[in-house]
Amino acid sequence: MEFEWKEGFIDGKHIDATECGNRILSLWESKQSLNKIDILEDAQKEDSPFRALIFRDEDTVAAQKYRLHLAGDLMRAINVVSYTSDGKKVSVRLVEKLTILMKTTGSNKLVPCQTFVPINIIMTSPSLLDQLLTNIDGTIEEYRTKRSRLKEYAAEKPIIMEKLQERDNRVMAILSS
Repeated sequence: MEFEWKEGFIDGKHIDATECGNRILSLWESKQSLNKIDILEDAQKEDSPFRALIFRDEDTVAAQKYRLHLAGDLMRAINVVSYTSDGKKVSVRLVEKLTILMKTTGSNKLVPCQTFVPINIIMTSPSLLDQLLTNIDGTIEEYRTKRSRLKEYAAEKPIIMEKLQERDNRVMAILSS
C-alpha cells in the first residue's frame, strides 16, 4: 500500500507516512483492533515511527496541551436546553467555534482569531449566524469529499457501494427534516 499524510498535517512533515501506515496496519493485525492507547504504547518503543511525534514535547508541555484539549471538549459538551411552545425539549450546544476579528494586544489592528462563541450571541448577530451556517456548509462539503474518496477507493466492492447509498439516504432524510 502507498501512504501519504493528509493535506495540511504539518506534524507529519518529518515522519514517514509509509512507515507509520504500515505500523498501524501491523498493530491492527496483531490485535484485530486499534485505538489511541495502542498508538501511545507503541510510541514508547525506541523503534516506533510515532515516537518523534507523540513524545516531542516535555511532559509539562504535553500535559498543558492535553488540558487545553479537555477544556475544548468540556465547552463543546455543554448544551443549552429550551422548550418549544408545545413543550418539546430542544437541546443545542452552548458554544460554537468560530473565527472572528479581534484586536491584538497593544494594537488596534483587527486579526482573525478562532474563539468559542455562546449560541445566544450567535443568534443575535447576523454575521456570526452567517459564519455558523458557512461552517455547516463546510461540514457537508467534508462529508461529500470523504464519500467521493471512499467511492473511488471501493468502486469495485458492491457491499461498500450499498453502504454508501444507505448512508446517503440517512443524510438526505436528516437534511430534509
